[in-house]
Amino acid sequence: MVETEAPFSFYVRDQQLRETETLDRETRTKDRHNKFQRPFKAKPIPQAVTELRLPAMNAEAARRKDEAKINAQMKLADAKMPNRMAATAAKTNGGESNPETNDTKTVGLKKKWSFQPAPRKPVPDFDALHASFFRRLKVRISHLPHSAD
Repeated sequence: MVETEAPFSFYVRDQQLRETETLDRETRTKDRHNKFQRPFKAKPIPQAVTELRLPAMNAEAARRKDEAKINAQMKLADAKMPNRMAATAAKTNGGESNPETNDTKTVGLKKKWSFQPAPRKPVPDFDALHASFFRRLKVRISHLPHSAD
């Protein structure tokens, strides 16, 4: 009889499942409570923020400025006037290529300023102008037809 009273195999299996389910529930609730208790770890600072770039940028700008200055000086040394301008300069300098010596010779001959203001005019007589204006005005008024008002 005892043998027949033994529980079925699924009964024992279901009991074990219930026990494991309760253990799983307990661990899940425990994990839920600790969900936000994990230690915080920030991302590392980017390398571009930590390196100093301003001195390198200033050095590069200074280098470029120096290169541009040297290039300009080289181009100025290699430059020459166009043929027409050179011919005109030769004529005005009297065939001399040095304009400084030519300037010292003709200082007295050249005008100091290229702009020449107009000669001064005499100051008008405003009293006479007013008197003539009022005389003409009086003549014009006297010739107007009078209304019968």
